[in-house]
Amino acid sequence: FPKILRNLVMKSNQSQKNNKKLLSDVCEIFSGGTPSTKNKEYWNGDIPWLSSGETRNTFIIDTEKKITEQGVKNSSTKLAKKNDVIIASAGQGHTRGQVSLCLIDTYVNQSTIVLRSNTERILPKYLFYNLKYRYSELRQLSDSHSSRGSLPKNLISDIEIPVLSLIKQEKIGKILYELDLKIQNLQNQNRILEKIGQSIFKSLFINFDGITEWDKVGKIPKGWHPTDLKNVLSLIKDGSHNPPKRVESGIPFIAGASDLKHFIVDFSNCSFITNDGYNEIHKTWKIKTNDILLTIVGTIGNVAIVRDDDPIFSLQRSIAVLRSNEKIDYAFLFFLLRSYEFEKFLYANVNRTGQPGIYLGVLGSFEFILPPSPLIKEFSKTTKIFIYKIQKNHSSITNLKNIHSTLGPKLMSGEIRV
Repeated sequence: FPKILRNLVMKSNQSQKNNKKLLSDVCEIFSGGTPSTKNKEYWNGDIPWLSSGETRNTFIIDTEKKITEQGVKNSSTKLAKKNDVIIASAGQGHTRGQVSLCLIDTYVNQSTIVLRSNTERILPKYLFYNLKYRYSELRQLSDSHSSRGSLPKNLISDIEIPVLSLIKQEKIGKILYELDLKIQNLQNQNRILEKIGQSIFKSLFINFDGITEWDKVGKIPKGWHPTDLKNVLSLIKDGSHNPPKRVESGIPFIAGASDLKHFIVDFSNCSFITNDGYNEIHKTWKIKTNDILLTIVGTIGNVAIVRDDDPIFSLQRSIAVLRSNEKIDYAFLFFLLRSYEFEKFLYANVNRTGQPGIYLGVLGSFEFILPPSPLIKEFSKTTKIFIYKIQKNHSSITNLKNIHSTLGPKLMSGEIRV
């Protein structure tokens, strides 16, 4: 970040004057289509095909679905090329208005709008980041268009964009793109590290790889024994069943899956409660470092680990707090809760009356084979290194995202000049 700052000049309370143009003046704009889902010959090919929901990704480097040449020829789908900008023109939840940059060629569906830059006037990365930081504006535009919300081509075409010199566009795009690449690299590291941890867990404790001695029945390794989750926990609690009064500042209060960002608790959007409210919830117990949090209502199965530098906080009943006892430790418990076997157990036992959820008593009944203590310690010695690195990466990702979200709009407005 200091290297970036050395190349920037601050301008106080003054925005540079920009030559604004309509997107239709500087881009080719089109939408796509979907091959018939009734025809199997159109699907499961090797040609990328993008749906609007995939614009949740900053960069498009692959697609969830693939189509065939027949699917291309017999539908209205269109080809988005590398460096095209994609806007979700429809979709549920937060999808509509999301913006992605294509790093591959891919066909697209009818719920996306493709912007292909006239590179003599506007550069793809500058276009992408300008629109990415206008998500709220795009949402408002779609809401004003129809009650259901959509972003048709004509609305996109009439959006104005400041057109700077190509040199300035290139510099702005490069700065923001390099920040995003750093974020993406850290996210990829985390995925790889967790995948390695899960693979080791599965190899040792599910597949019993390397085991040569078995019990008399021959079903489990010698020295291992069946147990259930509650038998290896010193604490299993959920949060407040009576929502406490919220205040503008105070003790952080997390409410659900959106506050558990996989491995860490995210306090950026939490609400707050008073000291009295906190003490009322935590009369007999408190959340400690290395406790495992698990979402058990609504979105089921998100997992996070409480870090040593997390603030004192409380939580809603939609989150369970699990604390390992002397039989296991938090690293083993974390990967146990991330295993396919536990995930399968969760979804088989969800109470689907009203909002999906799972009771603590049911949660504690999850059965597994407990390995000997030395094997658990050896596993945890390795995977704690992974967990520490992943948590450290998450902190870096949060910092980089904060820099990005602060720097981007200022670069676009001219408050910071390259």
